[in-house]
Amino acid sequence: MADQVQFHLEKMVPELEDLQDRGIFSADEVRSIVKQRTTHEYRIHRIIPLKADYLRYIAYEETLERLRRKRKQRLGMDNPPTQEDIDNGVKHSSLSDYSIMRRIHGLYQKLLQKFAGDKALWIQYFDWCRSTKSTKALGKVFAKAIQLHPMYDTFWVMAAGWEFQDNGSMSSARVLLQRGLRLNPESKKLWVEYFKLELLWVEKIKERRKVLFKTGEQSAWPSAPSTAANSIELPELDGESSAPSDSLTSDPTLSASTDPNGSSDTAPMLSTKLSATQHALLKVLIPRAIYRNAIQAHSKDLAFRLKFLQLYRMFPETGDGQDELFETLSADFPDHADARAVLCARPVAEIRSTDPSYPAAIKTTNQAFLTALKELDTADMYEAYCRFLKEQADACGEENLSIYFRHVLAQAFSKAHSAHRATEALYLLWADFAEEISENRQKVLQDGVSLIPTSAQLWTALIAATQEKDAVASLYQQACESVTDADARAKLWLAYLTHLTESSLVTLEEIEASADPFTRALKVLPTPEHCGPVLALYLETARSLGGIDAGRKLAQHLNVSRVSNPKDFWEDWVRLETESLTSAKRKRGGDSGKKLDSTALQRVRAAYDGLVNVDPSCDSWLAYIRFEIDTARDNQRSTAVHWRAERAVSDKDTFQLAYQAMLAEL
Repeated sequence: MADQVQFHLEKMVPELEDLQDRGIFSADEVRSIVKQRTTHEYRIHRIIPLKADYLRYIAYEETLERLRRKRKQRLGMDNPPTQEDIDNGVKHSSLSDYSIMRRIHGLYQKLLQKFAGDKALWIQYFDWCRSTKSTKALGKVFAKAIQLHPMYDTFWVMAAGWEFQDNGSMSSARVLLQRGLRLNPESKKLWVEYFKLELLWVEKIKERRKVLFKTGEQSAWPSAPSTAANSIELPELDGESSAPSDSLTSDPTLSASTDPNGSSDTAPMLSTKLSATQHALLKVLIPRAIYRNAIQAHSKDLAFRLKFLQLYRMFPETGDGQDELFETLSADFPDHADARAVLCARPVAEIRSTDPSYPAAIKTTNQAFLTALKELDTADMYEAYCRFLKEQADACGEENLSIYFRHVLAQAFSKAHSAHRATEALYLLWADFAEEISENRQKVLQDGVSLIPTSAQLWTALIAATQEKDAVASLYQQACESVTDADARAKLWLAYLTHLTESSLVTLEEIEASADPFTRALKVLPTPEHCGPVLALYLETARSLGGIDAGRKLAQHLNVSRVSNPKDFWEDWVRLETESLTSAKRKRGGDSGKKLDSTALQRVRAAYDGLVNVDPSCDSWLAYIRFEIDTARDNQRSTAVHWRAERAVSDKDTFQLAYQAMLAEL
């Protein structure tokens, strides 16, 4: 290892001499650089180097490069050479101007060679290359990353984006995404990004034609010439040669779009007269073909199709593509409420409420929804209809239209309720909108829980909306009995018990006689995890009502009467006994020279023993050790607890690191 480190350090001598000779760094600074690099080189040349070692080395070199550039700029070495400099042979650039950047590239390449499976490292290198405009290196690293991870669609997308945005090469970007889809035909991300790329290309052509043949605004799509040195050249990837011909490669429209001499290239599209095919390309012919191929790969995914609709609406003059998309939605999802809602809302999808045609469009849309409700009489359809009306009402600023929406929405809510088609989400939406349509929020939620008594959300909203304090406890009881979901029921019980405690409706006599609502809750809650917060609140309530003695008595009773108690219970018991110990110490004057009360100390240790028995995690054992060191001040006992913890924890390395960090704090 030492020979390798010495070899790399000797290679640095010319650049360090150049930095010193040019006055960018002093002799002392150069010695400091050598010292730092020696440390980093020894770290990365270990038998098992760590990822962090390389990243620290890279961070140091990046900082050094920034400092070198600032020094060079301050010394005026960045100024263009004058005629006098040229005549005298004065050089404004030398070895040190690129040696640090070259070293960073080398470090990244070594790092990625050792940790080739870490995709985040590849992305970090991509971003660094783009930020430093290392185009040649970026083209090579994209090719290497795709070869190693051909099934990771993000790399294909990033590479295509670089080709299109930075290199201005549409053909290279298109080929990359097509090759990615040939290997990953199920990747939704690749389909969507390829679709977006072709829409961007069409918009780019339209903007350029405006500049050339009309008086319009300048194009927002700068084009950079693509060179072979900058582009990504991929060899044939594994599995690609044997891949069957799919719909992507066999589609004649897409095949034509990849022909560099065909009509889809940028130059032919900028001619004065366009052929019929070229006119079709400007009417999103290629994106439409991509959409057809994409839905063949994911024929039952409605959300996937709606992503294409969102992209269509981001670009002008995409009506033909939207028409085709709506046709496929109608044919493939005739009984899907969300698909029908999208079809019904089409007339107002791209119209603002201030547009003169908006009232007629909303009337047509409303009639389409009513027709859909007759044909598809489901709860989901009613919910989609009401959500649409609510969105339009919120977005509308005209008073008469707002009145119309409130009237129609009130009718829709009532109709859904009468037809027993209202869902939990619909009742909650109705309750939020109740005041605007002059209805009673509490009455709406009461109707909801009467039809859907198992909904924890409806019960919670009803309890929050109830004005009568005396009725809250009764509603909580009904909710706890009606809700069937175990997690939701546990939360309701905890909220109910918190309300009783805060309202002082639980007495110490009830707790001592086990006739309190806490006892009832613990009988019906199914698992220790659900009982944990209730037990912690139970102990806190007993302590607040009867002091530490009452809390300890209850804890001892629960420890005997219950088969197992969760972590929350033992943590609260530890807290209770620790408070008792510290309070006894304060009563004795807080003299550190006096011994702690042995009985109280034993109680705390017994509680900690119960905690680590139930939860033998690092946190519990470290809390126990911290108590012995910091509070009990018993080093012998803390050593014994540490010995027990080493044999109990599963991750011993993590425990030891945390233990050393704790000792450093103490």
